[in-house]
Parts: sequence; structure tokens; C-alpha cells
Amino acid sequence: MQYAYDAAGNVLKQAILGTDGECLESSTRYDLKDRATHRTNPAGGVTRYLYDRNDRLRKEISPYGYEPENDDGAGAAYTYDSRGNRLRTTNALGEVVQELSYNLRNQPVIQKDTFGNRTELSYELDGKIKDVRRSGNHQRTLQQYEYNARGQITGVVDGNRNPISYDVDSWGRITGIGFVDGVKEGYEYTPAGQVSRTIDGNGNAVQYRYNSLGKVSERIDQLGDTETFRYDEEGNLSLHIDRDGRQLQRACNVFGQPVYEKATDAEGKHTNISTWHYDSLGRVTRAVCDGKSYEYIYDAYGNLKEKRSNGKRLVSYTHDRAGQITEIRDPTGVSTRYEYDILGRRSRIFNDDGLEVRYGYDALNRIRHIRYGNGVETACTYDGDGNIRTLETRAGENVLLSFAYRYDGNGNRTAKTGTQAALGGITAGNNALDLSYNYDVRGQLLEERRNGASVCYAYDKAGNRIRKTDAQGETRYLYNEKNQLTAEESPVDRKQFSYDRQGGIIEEKNAAGIRLFSYNSRHQQTRVETETGNVQENRYDAEGLRFELLENGRRTSFVYHNGELLQEEGREEQGTSYHLGAGMEAFRRGQELSYYHRDEQLSTALVTDGHRNVQNSYQYDAFGMSLGTTEKLNNRIRYTGQQYDDVTGQYYLRARYYNPVAGRFMQEDVYQGDGLNLYAYCGNNPVVYDDPSGYERKACPPQGKISESVDGSGSNTTATERRNSPGVVEGNGRNTSKMMYGTDKNAGVIPKEIADKLREKQYNNFDEFRNDFWKAVAETDYANEFLINGDPKNYYRMKNGGAPLVVSNQAINGSFTYQLHHIIPINQGGSVYSVDNLVVVTPRYHAEILIPEVHGYNGFKQFFR
Repeated sequence: MQYAYDAAGNVLKQAILGTDGECLESSTRYDLKDRATHRTNPAGGVTRYLYDRNDRLRKEISPYGYEPENDDGAGAAYTYDSRGNRLRTTNALGEVVQELSYNLRNQPVIQKDTFGNRTELSYELDGKIKDVRRSGNHQRTLQQYEYNARGQITGVVDGNRNPISYDVDSWGRITGIGFVDGVKEGYEYTPAGQVSRTIDGNGNAVQYRYNSLGKVSERIDQLGDTETFRYDEEGNLSLHIDRDGRQLQRACNVFGQPVYEKATDAEGKHTNISTWHYDSLGRVTRAVCDGKSYEYIYDAYGNLKEKRSNGKRLVSYTHDRAGQITEIRDPTGVSTRYEYDILGRRSRIFNDDGLEVRYGYDALNRIRHIRYGNGVETACTYDGDGNIRTLETRAGENVLLSFAYRYDGNGNRTAKTGTQAALGGITAGNNALDLSYNYDVRGQLLEERRNGASVCYAYDKAGNRIRKTDAQGETRYLYNEKNQLTAEESPVDRKQFSYDRQGGIIEEKNAAGIRLFSYNSRHQQTRVETETGNVQENRYDAEGLRFELLENGRRTSFVYHNGELLQEEGREEQGTSYHLGAGMEAFRRGQELSYYHRDEQLSTALVTDGHRNVQNSYQYDAFGMSLGTTEKLNNRIRYTGQQYDDVTGQYYLRARYYNPVAGRFMQEDVYQGDGLNLYAYCGNNPVVYDDPSGYERKACPPQGKISESVDGSGSNTTATERRNSPGVVEGNGRNTSKMMYGTDKNAGVIPKEIADKLREKQYNNFDEFRNDFWKAVAETDYANEFLINGDPKNYYRMKNGGAPLVVSNQAINGSFTYQLHHIIPINQGGSVYSVDNLVVVTPRYHAEILIPEVHGYNGFKQFFR
């Protein structure tokens, strides 16, 4: 890294040099007051800053709005009161995004968005938030907080007025979480403050032991089975022996990046080796696993330009001056091109072969409409909490989908009414749907009523489904201490299940026969043989993704972009190319282009052809079980937009496979930060959440989106999860010269300098905050901590609001970027926007070291004490 300074000590140029002569240079210009006025990235994109006479930022112009001939352009504008509090934010289109009012202590008390929705906050005398209210036609309290005399949170009352209580020890550590239905979870700690024991609602415990460096050395499950972790001298994981005796050995380079990994079964008979190679800037240039070799090529600005396999091009990319993708080209040469509006939002995807999808947004960056090239259009409206109020898809005057929704005080969807087109064309008639949902105090789905027919669920204290009642009668489920489903008894069948000691299901016995499951030493499902003799085999690459599938010997290969399916070959004679936009928008098979149309859960509801005719139609129950599938075109993208495997009836969710009939995962979760039950799908609330990674649930869809971005960039609480509710940044941050800790920079705190940039800002949702957080990091010297061997790519990702990439050994199965996690989970009362409740972590650090069943709690606090 090289720097050039002016006479005042301001950094004028920053150059990142590789040992092979590569140089990535960025520059900054300053005014006479030493305020940064222009920042230019290596690709030449300029961000312009203008200030008022009190040195406050009044305008910020992105590379999309900057006009060099005028040295100005359209950008975000800010106004302030006499005390320096930001009053109004206006975007580059002139739309007022938010307005704020403050009390005499400069705390924001009223936030109003562009649509007049008001959020009001009240505070305790010590400045902690007391409650959050939504005012308007139906004024209500979204959240209330309770504290003890030491200022530690002891309880929260959610939007449905359900209380959650916390037991806190003298060190401020959470020792118990209690719900109003009597369920209670417990946590114990070592003298050093690390989580040593977790107890689920049924009283079953998992224990953890640590080495002298505070890293987990053993995990002992509920039945006493132990898995072991060992580390090298630098603290990198070097050996993992699972509960079945399978071993994973790893060697890292001096930068902590894995270069060699050997996976061996318990008998030592089957071995799988992975290797990684890096360039002088620390970027992966080659990765090999299971005979699949990838080569990575980068452009002059640090962006991934091409990905190859054994010399054959798989994916190629071009980027604009802001670093956003302008074209993706798959192995067959099929292209998807992208355009962006002045706010940097994707406005159009297209190619020269007829693909066309256009997006329109409201002032809060929520998708308002999608217009497809075949003339079909989807329109959305939202309520004051940001939940989807209506969704309608039309082909001219013909309605294909039309739904209206209602929600409870926690953002749980309680009703969905409307129609969905039948197969055969837009004139073939519509199917009327009238759905309602009821939940318990922990946010678990209790009842789904569809057109008058009811399906009811009951759960034990650990969140296992113990009963399902529908028109066919009652189905009962039995479990062991590990929360593993051992038997299922229905009016027509009895199933029995067996597991390996690592938690993967290996056998299912039913009236039709026996279904067998196999796994490799990385705990990836490799083979399923059904009771009818059908066989599915799966192979995985060095990125942890399934690159090949054999169904009764019929081979299908897959190519991905950021973990999303881009192209498949083998299932169809001509192969299938997928077009990714704000989600999976279309697919091309031969000369035929078809479009996807999604529902509120991001599930494929309809597929239309170039003439707007409905070719495929799908309906699902809340957990994704098919209630009606009619297809003219083969299609694997179904429930929540994920891959469905016909042979096994499972969904491939990257890290694990999901069974929609049982509403559970087939394997134990290795990412232990999403509750103590490692098999439950989305906390038994699939109406509000989904889990595309197989690691953790998230709001589905994110606020204001009816589809996901493909840029890769306990009980439910308020308004489509509290992270999707407006809030104001609070907290002081840490007085520290160092942000990231650990050999692999796998965990970090929020420094005061960054906290000062964000404090008292109002955000509509946590996604907006996260984008600003990384931009704030990029403006400080702490950004250098995220540069992997000097590679500037992470700097520009942060400048554009994206999370930086982690070193390879900290990535897990398609999750490659740093994450912000709450010390006290927000679904258990933790503050969403307090920087003191946030830590920066890598995906693998959660999975292997912190054991954050409760999102870290004092495991985090001890680490940074």
C-alpha cells in the first residue's frame, strides 16, 4: 500500500500494489478547509461532496449523478437545524425520503417518511429507548423495553403485547429467556464469560469447552456425543473431528487463507481433497474440489472479470465506473445486461435476444412495479410498516395474480385473499384464494386456513412440530433429546427415522419401503436412494455449491453467480439459461424465453411465455408443500425461489436440504446462531421468513421487495421483523484504534469514529443502515483492515455500501461477506440500531467459534472486553 499526502496531511492518492506489478489507485481532492470534495475510484467513478457554511454535508453526488462539465449533478441533499441535527433527507430525484424532529436532548422523537407515516420514540431518563410507536389512523405501540437499575434490558413487549423476559446475572449476561407461554431457555458461562452450556425449552443441554485462546475445542451434544476442534499456531482451524469420526484437515498460508483441505471418512477409506491458490493481492485465482477446478480472472480495477473451469469460460462480467455489474455472460454465451438509475438502483435488465425487465421504485427504494418484455406487469403497494399490502400481476386487462394482505402487530401475515390464473392461458379462469394465518406467542404458525379448510399445528417447548391436524386427520411426531424427528404417525402411514451422530438423517422407513441418505466428510448430502428405487447423487465444488446432480444416472450440471443459479445443462436437450435481476426473472431454453412471476413469499406462482400465456402454475402451503402444480415447461425454481428436486421431494438450500412435507431440515444446522433447535425451518414461521442459505432465517421478502437482489451484496417481533422497521442509530461505539480482531479478522467492534458518523441518523430498515455503515467504514482508516493483502476490491465494495469479502477460510457455502450481528438478538428484544449491540463477524466465525445460539451474547462481550 502506498499513499501520497498534501501539505495538510490529507491522503491524496492511495495505491495498492501487487508483487507482480499490479496497481489499483484511488484519489481524493480537498477544499481549503480540508474537506473531501471529490473521491475517484480506480475505474474513474467520481463521488462529489458539497458542504454548508457550518461544514455539514449538504449534498452527496454518486458516480451516476456526477456531471464533470458542471462539477455538480443530482444527488442526495440534507438540511439541518441550528443544533446540527439532520432534519430532512432528499434523494437525487428530489423525493423527500425522511423528516426528523428532536427533543431538547437532541434525540429523535418523530420520524416521518415520504408517505406521511410517523414513527415516534420515547426515552428513559438515561437515554435508552423506552418504546417505539406508530402514529396515524391506528396509533399503536410497536415495541416496549424494560431495564433493571443497572440499565440492562430485562424485558420487551412486542407489537402483539406479548412479553419476553430476560434473566441477567451480575455481569450482565443473559442466563434465561422466558416467554409468556411458560417456555424458557437457559444459558451458562465459563469464568471467562464464554457460553459453556445452552438449555432448550425441553431442558436438553449442549456443552462447550474452550482452549487457552478462548476457541471452542469440544462441543458435546444432548446425548454426550463429542466433536473436536484443533487449531494451528496462528489460531486457524487445522482439524475438525465430527461426532462420527470423520476428519477435516486444513492448512493455511501466512495470511490465514486455506491452501489445502483434506476430508476423510471415519474409516479412512474415502478422501476428498480441496486446494486454493492466490495472486499477489491475496485474491483466489484457482480452487479445486472433487475434480472440479475453477480459475478466477480479475480486471484492472479489481473486479472479477471471468470464472473458468478446466480452461472453459463459465461466467464473464463487465462493470461500470461505480463497480456495479453491467453484463453477465453464461457458458453458452447468453447475456444479461443491466442498467441503473441515478440512485444506483437496477432499473432494467435486457439483452439482444428479446429479454426485457424494467423496475420502478418508490422514494423508499421499494419496488413499485416490474414490467416484463412480454407485456406482463406486476405492481405492489405497501402499508405504513413496509409490508406488502397488495400485489397484482396483469397481462393487459387480464389479471393473472391479484392478492391483498393483512398483518398483526408483529408483522405476521394474517390474511391473503385474491385470485391466481389457471394453466392454459389468461382466459382459462382464475382460482380464488382466501387464506388466513394464526400464530402463538413465539410467532410460530398455529393454523393455516385455506378457502375454509383448516390445517393446525402444535409444537413442544423446543419448537418441534408434535401435531398436524387437517382434513385427512391427525399426524403425530416424536423426537429424541437432540430434537431429531424419530417417528411420524398419520392415519395412512407410520414413518421411522434414523440419524448419524453428526445429525444427518440416514434412513427413513415407511409403508412403501426404506429411503437411504448418505453424506460426505463435509456433511454435504451426496446420495439419496428412495423407497421406489430412484437415486439422486450430488457433487459439490470448492465454493460449497452443488455443481452436479445425477438423477437415476441422468446428469445435470449447474453454474452459479453469487450462489444463484445462472445456467444448467443436461436436464433439457438444449440447456437452460437463467436471467437474474431483482430475483430470478426469466429463463431461456433454446429459442424460447419464459418469465417468472412471484408471490409475496418470492415463490414461483406462474410462468408465462413470450405471448403472455400461462405455461406453469404453482400453489403451496405455508411450509412449501405443493398443493397444485401444473407444468408445460420443466422448472426447478419453485417455493421461495429455490431449487426443487423431483426425485427426493427436497429443496436444495445450499448448506442443507429442506423437506417441505415435514416442515424441517434433513440435517443439523452447523450455523448455530438461529435458535437452539437446529432442525426447525424458519422458527416454524415460514409465512414471514425464508432461509435460502440453509443457515439462518431472514424476513421474506425484505421490506419493500417482492424479489431478492442477486448482487450478493425466537418470536417474531414488529413489522416484518424489527430489522425492517424504521429506527434511529444510538450508542457510543468503542474507543479503539483497532476494529477487527482474530487471526483472520473474524470479529470486530464498532469504533467511536464510525459510531459518530451514524449516530442519530434515521433509517427505514436495517438494510439501509447496513449500507451506510459500510460506507462510513470506507471513509476511515479502519477500511484498511478489510483489504485482503492489499486488494482494493473490498474498499470499493464498502464505498458502494456493500459488505467486504472475508478471507476464503472464513466463508461457508456461498456466504462470503462480513455480517453485522446483534449481541442481543433483535427478535429477543435487542436494539436494532444500537452500535453497542452490534459486532462485525465472518460467517465461519459464527459456525465454528462463537457458538452463538443467542447471537453471541457475552461470548461477543467477553471477546471484546
